[in-house]
Amino acid sequence: MENNSDIISSKILKTKVSDFWFTVSTIIFCFATFYIAFQTVFEVGIWGTITLSAYIIIAKIFFDTKKIKKNMLIRNISFVCLLLSVLSFSLNSAFIFYKYVICIVLFMIFASTYSENSPDSTNGYMQIFKTIQISISGLFSNLKDAFKSFIPKENGNKSNKTKKLKEVAIGIAVALPLCVIAIVLLVLSDDAFSSLLNKLLLNVELSFNFASVVPSLLMSAILFPFVASFSFSIKNSKNKNKDKNLKNKMQKVAPTVVKTIMVLLLAIYFVYLFSQLAYFFSAFKNILPENYRFTYSEYARKGFFETTVLAILNISVMAFSLIFTTRNGKKVDKTVKILSCIMCGFTALFVVTSISKIAMYVNRYGLTERRFAAAVFDLMLILCIVLFVVHLFAPKVPYAKILIVSCMLVVSLIFFISPAKIIAIYNTEQYLNDNIKTIDIDHLDSLGADAVVQLEKLALKPKKPNDLISYQYQADARRKLANAFYGKEYVYYSNDENDGEKFKYDSHGTFNLSKYKAVKVFQRNEEMIEEISADPNETEVSLYY
Repeated sequence: MENNSDIISSKILKTKVSDFWFTVSTIIFCFATFYIAFQTVFEVGIWGTITLSAYIIIAKIFFDTKKIKKNMLIRNISFVCLLLSVLSFSLNSAFIFYKYVICIVLFMIFASTYSENSPDSTNGYMQIFKTIQISISGLFSNLKDAFKSFIPKENGNKSNKTKKLKEVAIGIAVALPLCVIAIVLLVLSDDAFSSLLNKLLLNVELSFNFASVVPSLLMSAILFPFVASFSFSIKNSKNKNKDKNLKNKMQKVAPTVVKTIMVLLLAIYFVYLFSQLAYFFSAFKNILPENYRFTYSEYARKGFFETTVLAILNISVMAFSLIFTTRNGKKVDKTVKILSCIMCGFTALFVVTSISKIAMYVNRYGLTERRFAAAVFDLMLILCIVLFVVHLFAPKVPYAKILIVSCMLVVSLIFFISPAKIIAIYNTEQYLNDNIKTIDIDHLDSLGADAVVQLEKLALKPKKPNDLISYQYQADARRKLANAFYGKEYVYYSNDENDGEKFKYDSHGTFNLSKYKAVKVFQRNEEMIEEISADPNETEVSLYY
């Protein structure tokens, strides 16, 4: 019968082996991510989805060995949102950098739910603070484990199995860079080997070259220790219970200090509220500057950014009052609660004002990336205000969980659908339906493959026959459509007479749904594109209004 020491020893060995293979997969993931990004000039497409989703699934299997049951809702939703964000690389090619940032943040939220130190949903704002703390500290706290995992040890004397595994690990670590160099040299020296390798890679033209391999190795060497450190800090975390009374320790600010801050701010806001009467009642027109001319564009353009910053300032002050103010038991000071409610009202007014100005500006001039982001951010601020008021009167409601889940769902769904696609469709449809008088073709073209379908709509026929501006927009859209085809690297022109499709993908590695639809547009309008490109006298029209 196997004794207890042998059972414990085998479990330790098994754990070390899993650490080793997770470390190897992390190295491969880091190198593959940078190599594909450099080779495709960050147009990662379907390869981004494959590499990221593979590592996420491996990480989930690695973390699931901890059997942590708390925070299951946030864990499951963050995992789904993470997969949606990763899948967006295969759907559209807009905002690649921001997609990577969102994937990193979602992965940290997902992984932090496996930590022994992560609080449950009843801890309110501490759940947000602890998630941030676990994520940041984890990047540096276990750097040594990233390298120790290459040397699996058994509790006691090394067995032959452990020794051989160590030798294999060392051999793989040494052989990997040598194999990469060997493959690069063979590809450069022989066309047959290069062709065979391309066929094995499903005809993906990721030509091996030092220009991509060397920086990929360097960047992955820099990134790997932090990714591995974060993962091992989650896996090896232990419940320290150091922050059990942290909330009480943080509540040291006298209520009088907070009341004074709020009263002074509210006094300014009441004066601001009085000044707004000038826009609505003629009796107060003298408040406005001399020779002031009220126009919708001026009113809409001015102030929506500043009011958003004011809303953030107010939410910060109210959060400070609840987190750091001393309490009588667990109850918030009544005056602080009343002042907080009034401040919530002004904050909601600022956010609604910001949203109304954005809406007015969008209705006049169309949607852009900044206006879209500002509107989404303001809507999330409204959610924060509502949750803050709910918390004042119902402290047991898990507002932090609701906020985290809502933010994850909104951001992941937006990138899944594609902001560029939303903007392109909205502006085109508003213009064609006469809801806006002008449309910025240059901005539409800058949205990339997501806007090609909308450019086609504008290029095929003018909105109004015998209207000069409509024909100018049509000519501009036609030229942009031709430029979009000849200026993009994801398609190429084939002169093969036996080939029915002249417009094809340049690389399957950068494939995404938006590019697929763009190529279909080029195929449908081949004659128009050739006609425009063959006319050297046709000049591009660029209109700004």
